[in-house]
Amino acid sequence: MIRPAKIKQKRRIAGFSLIFCAAILAYPVAPQAGAQSTLSAANIGIILRNANLVKSGVPLNATVLDKKVLIITDRGQRGNTECKIDAVMIAKTIMDAFPDQIMQVKVIFSHPDAKLAVQANITAGDVKAYGAGELKPEALLASIELMRVDGASGDTASSAAAVVQGPLMETRLLLLHRIESLKAHGTGVKPFQDLFAQIEQNAKNGDEKQVKGQTDYLAEKLSEQEALLRQAQAKLATGQRGAKAGSASSTSTSMAGASELNARLATWESKVNQWKREGRDCDQLVASFALVRMWLTSNPDMAKKYLDALDATGVEPPRR
Repeated sequence: MIRPAKIKQKRRIAGFSLIFCAAILAYPVAPQAGAQSTLSAANIGIILRNANLVKSGVPLNATVLDKKVLIITDRGQRGNTECKIDAVMIAKTIMDAFPDQIMQVKVIFSHPDAKLAVQANITAGDVKAYGAGELKPEALLASIELMRVDGASGDTASSAAAVVQGPLMETRLLLLHRIESLKAHGTGVKPFQDLFAQIEQNAKNGDEKQVKGQTDYLAEKLSEQEALLRQAQAKLATGQRGAKAGSASSTSTSMAGASELNARLATWESKVNQWKREGRDCDQLVASFALVRMWLTSNPDMAKKYLDALDATGVEPPRR
């Protein structure tokens, strides 16, 4: 016996297929698309915004190389099926605007939880086959695989000038998108940008091992900052201010204490400069100091804990 819940689910899926079928075939290209003769990241961004596929205020990165386009935007609350639908809509809109100029659109849906960041590849053949009635809605969606974004695909042709050619391009693009997303929410991101610049230099040099370590480190720190942002937004929404550790932490250290922390950090930076002259590998320390600089104003207690740990361990980096 089929349960009522199952029947409702099947009806919902059937109804969705009809709606999806009508929407994907009839979805209008943005009015300005016909006038956009040049295939460029800027024009793609305008088209997607005008088509309301990526709403104003939601971060959007578009890159173009040859006949491939890479789109990065936030996943938000989308489920897997919604990600697939939006990826198809985005791809079709771009391909309609630039006929015969694009062979593939890759859409990456970013998320603070790396496990929920996914990518979908849509080819011109998929879109044309569906439009010609050769592919049913269910078959089209089933053919689209949502993959984790881990930078291991090796498809460097799908990435473009936003990052340098080299190891883990998609991972680096996703990190860049997360930095820009934090910036859009008013977060100071210079320490993250500085870290990213170091990663780009190592990527340019082809140092995959160093890039992997640094991207993992930056991803962890971005996750921490994104968590703080979500906490701040939750407190603002509920009217609870200064009640928990986040706000208490940022006010518990006095001005005198902040001066002491600055002096301690300066001492460590002096040591690192000496170690660099000796040819030691100080990249991770330099990267961490950028974050400590940020913490001195945003979270002094965190800065103090980090410096206390350095003092306790007496870390000394190895020679390169």
